[in-house]
Amino acid sequence: MPEGMGRSGRGNVYIFSSGNGGGGQYPDSCAFDGFVNNPFSLAFGSVSGTGRRAAHSEACSALIASVFAEDRNNDGGQEMVTTKITSECTGDFYQSSAGAPLAGGILALAINANAALTWRDLKHLIVQTSQPDSRLTSLDSTDWMTNAAGHRVSSYFGFGLLDASKLVDAAKTWTTVPGLQTCEMEHTLAAPGLTIPQTGSLTLTVDYSPSSCSGVNIRYLEVAVLTLDYHYQRRGHLEGSLTSPMGTTSLVLRHRDVDILASPPVENQDFMSVQFWGENPVGTWTFELKNFYPDFPGNGTLNKWTLTLYGTETDPMAGNTLPVTPGTTCVSDCSSASLVLPTTAATLVSSTLLTSSAVGAVSWGSPLSGAKLLGLLVAAVYLLL
Repeated sequence: MPEGMGRSGRGNVYIFSSGNGGGGQYPDSCAFDGFVNNPFSLAFGSVSGTGRRAAHSEACSALIASVFAEDRNNDGGQEMVTTKITSECTGDFYQSSAGAPLAGGILALAINANAALTWRDLKHLIVQTSQPDSRLTSLDSTDWMTNAAGHRVSSYFGFGLLDASKLVDAAKTWTTVPGLQTCEMEHTLAAPGLTIPQTGSLTLTVDYSPSSCSGVNIRYLEVAVLTLDYHYQRRGHLEGSLTSPMGTTSLVLRHRDVDILASPPVENQDFMSVQFWGENPVGTWTFELKNFYPDFPGNGTLNKWTLTLYGTETDPMAGNTLPVTPGTTCVSDCSSASLVLPTTAATLVSSTLLTSSAVGAVSWGSPLSGAKLLGLLVAAVYLLL
C-alpha cells in the first residue's frame, strides 16, 4: 500500500473493518491485524443503534472512526436493511460486515464532492468531522481520552462516529494537506536482546528532533508506528504502551487472554496508533512492554524496536475551515464536539456500497463522478431515540 499510487497520485483508499474477533469473554484485538496497522489504510469499528460497540468489533489504537451497524446482541431487534445481488432486500447487514461498506460509501460521496481529495485528506476529514460522545460505550468499559492536541479518541470507536453530512460538506472546499514527512528511528539491540521481565516492565525511550532524523521536521503528527522483533513464551500475555512527548499514552499492543502459544521469533510486526493525531512529536517518546499476567510463568526477549512517525511540518488545517452542517440539532453546545443527532428520530442514510466483506478493502482507481458512482445503494434506518 505505498503512498501516492493510484488515482493519478492521489492514492487508492484502502478500508478495513475491525473484526470479527471482538465478541465473547476473551476478545481479540485489531492491534494484531496487519492490514489495519498499515499507515496507508483506514480501519473502522461498528456501533450498535444503542451507541454500544458492536459485539464483534475489535479495539485497537489504529482505529480511526466507527459507523452504525446492526448488532443483534445489543439493538433490541433493530435491523439494518440493504440490497442483495438478487434484486432483493435483506435485514442481515450487521456487525463488522457493515463497517467497511458503509465507511466506503461515505468516503465515496466525499470523493464525488471533491475529486482532488488524497487518501490523507480523507483521514484528516474523518478526524475533524467524526462525532465523539461519551454515550458511545464498549461492552466492558469506556476508554475515551483527549490527546494533547485536543482530539477525543477511543480504542473502541476511534475519533467517533462518521458524520456523512459534515464530512461531505467539509470535503467540498477542502484544501489538500501538506506533503507527508516520515521519520524512522530504528534500534537494534545487542544479542541476546533485552529480557522482558516476569514482573514489572521493560521501558525504553527515544528522542525525536529534526536534527536527529536527517532534517525531517514533523510538527503535526498523523500516525506513529511501532515495529517490533520479539520472542515470548506466552505471546498473548504481552502488553505494550507508547507515550508521546506531550504526555498522551496509547495502548498499542493489547494482551489476548487465549493466545498462550509460545511464539516463534516475530519480526517486523507493526503496531500503529492514530491517537497522537495533531500533536507535536518533538521530544522523548517512551515505550513500555510488560507481562500482563505476572502470576503466569513467561520469558522472552525484545530484539529490535523501531518508531516511525508520519506527519507534516506545517499546519494541515491552515486554510481549511469546517462548515456548520444544516439540519442538525446538537445535544449540547456544538463547539464541544457533542454527538450531533438528526432533526428527525428516524434517519435515512444513503451511500454507495463498494464492498461487503467483513474484513475487506475498498479501493478506488480513478476519480468518481455523480453518474459513475460504483456499487449498490445502501439505505440504513435507525431509530436513535
